[in-house]
Amino acid sequence: MPRNTKFSTDWLKSLDANGDCISEWCVAIANDPYSAQCRMCSHTISIANMGFHQLHLHSESKKHQDIMEAHRKQTVFMTSSPAASTCLSDASDGSSTAISSQIIQSNTVTLAKPKGNQWVPATTQDKARKAEAMLMLKMASSNYSFASFDNIADVCRLAFEDSDIAQHITMNRKKAAYIITDGLGPYFQKLFCTDIQSGSVPYFTLYFDETTPRQVKKQLDIHVGFWSDRFGKVVVIYLHSAFLGHADAQQIEQEIRTFLDNNALKHCNLLQCSMDGPAVNIAFLRRLTAHLDSVQSPPLIDLGTCIPCIQLFKKGLRDYHLT
Repeated sequence: MPRNTKFSTDWLKSLDANGDCISEWCVAIANDPYSAQCRMCSHTISIANMGFHQLHLHSESKKHQDIMEAHRKQTVFMTSSPAASTCLSDASDGSSTAISSQIIQSNTVTLAKPKGNQWVPATTQDKARKAEAMLMLKMASSNYSFASFDNIADVCRLAFEDSDIAQHITMNRKKAAYIITDGLGPYFQKLFCTDIQSGSVPYFTLYFDETTPRQVKKQLDIHVGFWSDRFGKVVVIYLHSAFLGHADAQQIEQEIRTFLDNNALKHCNLLQCSMDGPAVNIAFLRRLTAHLDSVQSPPLIDLGTCIPCIQLFKKGLRDYHLT
């Protein structure tokens, strides 16, 4: 049976397993008396069964010890020594004696984390994670394969033997794919969506295409192109994929409208849709144009599809060979 031990403020006056005052890192949770919060690790500690002993166990974890050590390194002790002051004291013989005294003041200044969501690496493990993210950015920007990063951690450890950060780097193709898709991908997706949703982007263009993957389902990939003030050029970014059954014009049009609504993209700012074949997409364009007209949005710029251009190109090549 659980003991249901509640948090006690008297615990904050005690020392943990490392000799630190528990009040330096532990706080109570207002709506949960059976748990405590570690401010350093951003971790919720359940104390219902083991009570105060659970706080001791948390303080013995390596992650907590590394963060506390980094926190101590960010603490600067400053000692100020003002000019010596002189006072007079009356001696027994009626004479005055000058006595010089010096007041020494000690202040403690802690380098606090910057405000906002900016992440500042403090421990060696954090710095190693930052190095891994930088490697993944290089891989993506240079279009390297995931397999090329299978042994990159061993190379870093051998090349930088004197670097503690390099010794903590771990990497293989599966971890590289995970960092790109689940770590860096959502960050950049949110970054570009913020740019599109800002008032500095009056118009944007949708690029989409339907392909058939191994699952034998129609996959609709959606890209967005717009002028970015952040980068000072037109950028095109992948934002969404949808798996469709039979990809008819009505279903594609509904998926596009859902995508715009989910990402808070104004329909009236849609400038043009870049499409491939005319088989379904011409009907889709008619449906989307009718919807924009119903909400009193400006009409799209119709540049046609790429199939007629390809046919003209092939015809030109055929005529060139005949001549």
